[in-house]
Amino acid sequence: MVMNMKIMINKKSIMLTLFYILMLFSYFQFDSLNYLYTSLLPIYKMFHYISFFIIVLLFFKNKNMSKIIIYVLIYLFILFISSIINGQQFLQILNYMMMVMSFCLITDYGIKNNTKEYLYAISIFLNFMVIINFITILLYPNGMYINSTLYKQNWIFGYKNAHILYLLPCVAVNAIRSLKFKGHLDYKFYLIFFISFLSIVIVNSSTGIVGLSIILIYLVFKKLLDKVNLVNSYSSMGLYLLSFVSIMILKIQNLFKFLIVDILKKDLTFTGRTYIWDSVLKSIKSHLLLGYGNVTFQYNKYIFTTHNTILDILYKTGIAGFTLYFLIIFETCKALYACKQNKISKFLSIILLSYFVIMLTEAYTINYYFFILVICCNIKYLRRSEDDE
Repeated sequence: MVMNMKIMINKKSIMLTLFYILMLFSYFQFDSLNYLYTSLLPIYKMFHYISFFIIVLLFFKNKNMSKIIIYVLIYLFILFISSIINGQQFLQILNYMMMVMSFCLITDYGIKNNTKEYLYAISIFLNFMVIINFITILLYPNGMYINSTLYKQNWIFGYKNAHILYLLPCVAVNAIRSLKFKGHLDYKFYLIFFISFLSIVIVNSSTGIVGLSIILIYLVFKKLLDKVNLVNSYSSMGLYLLSFVSIMILKIQNLFKFLIVDILKKDLTFTGRTYIWDSVLKSIKSHLLLGYGNVTFQYNKYIFTTHNTILDILYKTGIAGFTLYFLIIFETCKALYACKQNKISKFLSIILLSYFVIMLTEAYTINYYFFILVICCNIKYLRRSEDDE
């Protein structure tokens, strides 16, 4: 009787894991699909719609929505209004909103109702893709294809600076899975972290190396950092906002010219990014309240990015959208700080810090980032029952 119950439970767990894999995979739409595997794009789009309708039905049934989901909804509504005001296509913005919202909803629902199956599903899929991407890096060291901006260093995950978008979530969910179900970081976590770090070093993505190095430093000095209680979500958020104001507004880097230029022989402009930031700030002033909508900032005929996530949000949604973005960040940090002694909370605070640092010089699309914030906000479902932290 007990054996039959275990078999039934295992079968149900396997089916739920497969369900979440099918629900989640299409939200990781790698850039290589647009160049090498275009025949798969209709399949991805079909699964977007299927996932959206399924998760909406599940939420109507359960009627349990986190506060962060409400904030994300309001943020997307502001983006929608701004896009319509600025004359953008109705269906295009609607499709984008649906993709972001359903990804967050699936994550919220999965963590609350099927924590184990959701974590195993997303880790299985991301682990598989990280390994496949790593193999292509080894097989094609000079890149697999040339993208629309004529860059050659593109693999399964796209251009080298975009790889961190998939590597960071992969590292995060493997750490959560390991800490929740085993109480410590297991060999599977360290293996996937090693592959991820090696991948980013081989492709020589400065942004990615910085992002994963933050996690590496934490892993090396974990006992010391945990002991002095420096690692928490509020300190990560504070450093993020302080760095943004210092670099973008006050241009504090100019005070350290002797160190950055004369000694380290580095560029004060962050490889030309300061010129882009100045141009974005001028554009933002013209549409200060609601921004320009869901469009990409164009600096010149080769550069289509603000190279900073906060500036990107201000450019697209103005002060209204940034206010909601801050509320989303604050809600995330508040949830993690409430469990600040928890091992998973500490690791997620480091993941947040890693995101915050790389987003100072890159503008990443929010659908690969907001779902991580939803995971963080549901920290109470991720803690081990014995709460030994």
